[in-house]
Amino acid sequence: MLLDLVNGLQFILTEIILMILQSYDEPKPPFVRSQFHYVNVEGILFEPKIVSSGTSANIQVYKIGNSTKAHQTEMIMNVLLSSSNAERQNIMHQYNRILKKPLLNEKENIKSGLMYQLFENLLTDTSILLADELYRAIMSTDVRRTTSLLIDFWGDEFDQVENAYKISKM
Repeated sequence: MLLDLVNGLQFILTEIILMILQSYDEPKPPFVRSQFHYVNVEGILFEPKIVSSGTSANIQVYKIGNSTKAHQTEMIMNVLLSSSNAERQNIMHQYNRILKKPLLNEKENIKSGLMYQLFENLLTDTSILLADELYRAIMSTDVRRTTSLLIDFWGDEFDQVENAYKISKM
């Protein structure tokens, strides 16, 4: 009888210890960079399939500038959605140079709140943001966050972040 009591007590203590240990190991939400691209808790990488048009930023800006006012917002969104981050930054620069106004001013023509947010997200230079986030993760020695950020890069973004990291640390 005493042996049964000891075994029962050992079982209960083991269950309590396991519950405590599991509470520290609860899955954390994934690092979400944007609506298009993230790594889930299982480590599966979801990334957008961007098919670049291959045309230069100048041609894209002229296409936007030549479109009618009614279709200009739609044309801007189509151009930005079909471009990588580096291409979008180049388009923003060329738009400012050629049309003598910042592309961010076009967000006033967008009525929907979600489209407005999407437009701002598309124009954000994610390489600078990711470089800053990577620096914070490395300095805080957060292995999970650092790993999540490093596997979050795709295409030429690793080189862009490396360049942004060099620029921001000078």
